[in-house]
Amino acid sequence: MTYLWEAFMKKKMSAIWGVVFLLLTGCATSGDLKKVDNKLLTLRTEFEAARVEQKKLKRNVKELTTQLKKLNAVFSSFRKKGRYNFANIGTKMDELRTLHQKLLGDFERLKQLRKEDKEKFEKLFKSYASRFGDPTATSADGQVQIQVVSPKAAYDAAKALFDAGKFNESRDHMKQFIKKYPEHDLTDEAYILLGDSYYQLRKYFDAIISYNNVRKKFAKGDKVDVALLKLGEAHYKIGACPEGKAFLRRLLRRFRSSTHATKARRLYRGSRRYCRKRR
Repeated sequence: MTYLWEAFMKKKMSAIWGVVFLLLTGCATSGDLKKVDNKLLTLRTEFEAARVEQKKLKRNVKELTTQLKKLNAVFSSFRKKGRYNFANIGTKMDELRTLHQKLLGDFERLKQLRKEDKEKFEKLFKSYASRFGDPTATSADGQVQIQVVSPKAAYDAAKALFDAGKFNESRDHMKQFIKKYPEHDLTDEAYILLGDSYYQLRKYFDAIISYNNVRKKFAKGDKVDVALLKLGEAHYKIGACPEGKAFLRRLLRRFRSSTHATKARRLYRGSRRYCRKRR
């Protein structure tokens, strides 16, 4: 404020002394006086604008000071209540680091166990192949051929492939088994496994055909209840909900004491949940 006033006064005094000089020398005219008045008016206007701006600055400074006081009070309150307990934060970080290291260790152990399981499986597979032949061997035309010496070994080979997630190979083995041993005691189970292979490959219509063969060709066998359950599931997958429920209902009526009755009952009652409707 003082600085602005001093600057204004310097300009004003300069203008006044100019007028005095002109009057003393007798050279001042009415036009000169008018120019001086205009200059004084301009200076007064500039001074008023500067004073208004200074008031705004003082008000802003006051507001900032108030805000800083509030922030300081809030920070002091937080510090007293312990909300910024940096020691606790450091402790939590250490705990997280320890947990991270533990998880890494667990992951490495699981990785090692998986490697060991794989080695065991390969060892068993080689042992089996040395006794009965390689179950994954193919002929010159690319067709899978069963090179085992007994129906039981052939079935076990296909089952091992299925358990290993090799569903295409398991399917081919079962098809050859069924073709070679159509009346064997394991053939109904082979149809079930063939259907399961198709099911895993999402070929549900082929799976239904395979399960139906158990129901029709081995009606007096002990795998009919399994076939009915899987027929219900496969029909659910293709959106044939009424047909699926019909097979499940048949299982529940004929095989009430079956170990598969509980699952069949759950699927039957939850058809709206489990059955994917046709679009």
